[in-house]
Amino acid sequence: MENYTPLPYAEVIFEEDLVIGFPGVIASQKGAGTMSGWVLRRNVFVDTGWLDLTHPGTILENNTFLRAGRTNTPVTMVVQHPIIVRSSIGATNVVIRNNVFVDCGEASPIVGPEGVGFYFIDGPAETILAEGNFVTGSPPGYGTKTNWTEAPERNGGDPGFVNIDDPLGPDGVPFTADDGLRPRADSRLLGAGVGGATIGAYELPYVERVALEAERIDTGAIRMRWPKSIWNWTLEQAPDPGGPWAPVAVTPAQVGQFLEVEVSLERASGLFRLRR
Repeated sequence: MENYTPLPYAEVIFEEDLVIGFPGVIASQKGAGTMSGWVLRRNVFVDTGWLDLTHPGTILENNTFLRAGRTNTPVTMVVQHPIIVRSSIGATNVVIRNNVFVDCGEASPIVGPEGVGFYFIDGPAETILAEGNFVTGSPPGYGTKTNWTEAPERNGGDPGFVNIDDPLGPDGVPFTADDGLRPRADSRLLGAGVGGATIGAYELPYVERVALEAERIDTGAIRMRWPKSIWNWTLEQAPDPGGPWAPVAVTPAQVGQFLEVEVSLERASGLFRLRR
């Protein structure tokens, strides 16, 4: 996210994205004063570089950072913190809220692992609001940070991810129910953020939105299809919204990432829904 032109970029929302193995700076500014009002919300950054903020009015809220700014991969650029706020050259009125930082930043002979891994304010801090964030070191020890200025109960310890070694989960699709960086039911991130929000990019309970599609095919039948899920969805049919609803007596066939059912035109009258 960079602006190389003198044209102003403002009110840009970067939301629900998963970035893995990005070999550089996640955000910076080439033209002084040309960007403002960015919102980065509910994103996941794994094995990436860092955010270098020089623009005002940025909101970083409910993001998950894992190994950002580290040398654990050949492409990752190294810094002490995954977020650098350069308030001395324009990054004012910045909000950093309800983010989780795990095993981020890189230690050096001068600064040990306990002193890196979250955000650094380069300049005056009067207009910078940092609240509700959680920081911890590398697994399995998940050590604390000595220069953390927020609440001590959000410093160090296991964040309680489902599987920190598998961010995408078995289905390989981001922001689905099996993502490894979702908090477990016993995670200390749940409800621990500002306003009782869950810290990080994911919220519980997870609500899966599965779209049911229908099309008429060459045989005259109606094909129903919906995406695969870690849960078992049942196709049901009813004559009207009041029911009664009953399962369609056809076993779904898996076609790629979808499940499909073909229903004869004679049986396709009424309403259909998915239920689990």
